[in-house]
Amino acid sequence: MQLFGSFMILILLFFSCNILINSGSGSSTSDLEAKFSLEDRTGMPKSSFVFGEDIRFSYSLHNKSETTHKYDAGNGPFVRFEILKNDTLIGSSDDNQTGLLALFSGEIKSGENQTWKSTWLSNKINTLLPPGNYLVRAKPQLDFSTTTSPASISTIIT
Repeated sequence: MQLFGSFMILILLFFSCNILINSGSGSSTSDLEAKFSLEDRTGMPKSSFVFGEDIRFSYSLHNKSETTHKYDAGNGPFVRFEILKNDTLIGSSDDNQTGLLALFSGEIKSGENQTWKSTWLSNKINTLLPPGNYLVRAKPQLDFSTTTSPASISTIIT
């Protein structure tokens, strides 16, 4: 597909979208902090992309509590990244991938950060995104037994 030179896809976001996840015990302190950001291929946060440029999704969790939290993740990626236009799914990070029928377990220790990344490969696998309004969503597939599981985080691409 031919690239259209100087068309820019602008991303309206605060270089990272933050959400705090409260303790399952009802404590007023936050156990986990989730961050979702969009980056260029070098890993730098970016607010605009040239038409056809690859977009890297980055989702991280930071355990702010004194407790190690264990989680289970089902079949597929730990975090699924989706791009939607007018409430219609354009594609996701697990397009053209097959998953294992297995349950994965993990943990995030006190003070630890865990990050999951995926790249929207515009010229190889995924749909090219012409200029327009898009919703980009990070959907963690993690089920925590000792605290509230993270919610989805979204941002807008225009």
